[in-house]
Formats: sequence, structure tokens, C-alpha cells
Amino acid sequence: LQYVRPNERIGNDDGARKYHSFCWLRRRMSEVRRARVIAVGRNAAWIVFGGESEPRLANFRKRARHPMLVPGDIVEAAPEPGAEHVVVDTVIPRTFALERRTGGGRLKIMAANIDTLAIVAALTDPPIRLALIDNLVAFAVLHDLEPALILTKPDLAGEAAAQAVTRIYDGIGVPVLVLQPKVGRGIPELRALIA
Repeated sequence: LQYVRPNERIGNDDGARKYHSFCWLRRRMSEVRRARVIAVGRNAAWIVFGGESEPRLANFRKRARHPMLVPGDIVEAAPEPGAEHVVVDTVIPRTFALERRTGGGRLKIMAANIDTLAIVAALTDPPIRLALIDNLVAFAVLHDLEPALILTKPDLAGEAAAQAVTRIYDGIGVPVLVLQPKVGRGIPELRALIA
């Protein structure tokens, strides 16, 4: 990593002009790594580098033109020296985009580069809506995504309700996970699903 200050003379062998009117930050390619966007804020995103499990806060370069990030985007980013966050250098073109229309008719991208659609439904409080789950499973199949159903609140609905819904969707080949995080039920299976 090399900083070049304004109007600082640098060697001619690096291919740069002799004088710079603004600061340049040049990175070696070995410092730039691929990462997946897991959450997006207004001017920043949370990303996870390949081989890591801890998310990091990532910002774009000032004055850089970039598309709006969505969860699932793949980016190339590098850590800032002396800072906890990283800077996104490049957004890799999307292979898939999950889109919907807003109330005003505009197209909004919800997620990108996904291969599994995890449908999360409470067994009770609010009551489970099987028709909505059916529509989401059909949507996943139509778009060549792998559907997975994640059921929550089995402690409130009872084990019989969880088993009844599981039988319905297991019967059509949709994997079903029953989660009860307070006691750790289903957490290892969920980690395996999203890995």
C-alpha cells in the first residue's frame, strides 16, 4: 500500500504522472479480496470475506460511481489501513436478481446471486399462512431456486403442529427446519443450510 500526497514527486518508473493534484490510494491486487454483502445501509454495507464468519462494515470510495448494493452481491474490497472498516473497490456483475415492483410501479432488487430461498414462517402468533408458503415455494421453483422452509415458535404451537406442517412440505421435497433458538433446536441445521 502506498500513499501519494498532493503535489508529491514520485518516481517515473511507476507509470504515474510526476505530480498529483489529489490523493491517490493504490492497492496491490493481493490486498483486494472477494466478499459477499449480507446487509445494506444507506451509504455502507456489511460484508463477509470468503473463509471468514465475522461481518465487516464496508464503504464505497468517495466520488466513486457504484450500483446500489443488495444482500447477496459479490464485491471486491480491501481493508483500510488503521481502520476497522473496509472499502469496496468493485461490484461483480450479478448472476441472478430477485426483484419486485413497488407500490409506485418501480422495480426494486431485493437480493442478488442467490441459489436458495429460505421461507421463514411462524407456526402461531400470527397464524401460519400455508397459501403464502405455497406461493413462495412455487416462485422458488419457477426461478430455479432451492426452496427451504424454516418454522419458528414450535414451543407455542406445539410439536403436533410442527410435525403436521413438516409432513406437508417434506412430501413435496421442500426441506423443513424447525427452529427454537432459545434451546438451540435447529441452529446447526440452519448453519449448514446457509453455508
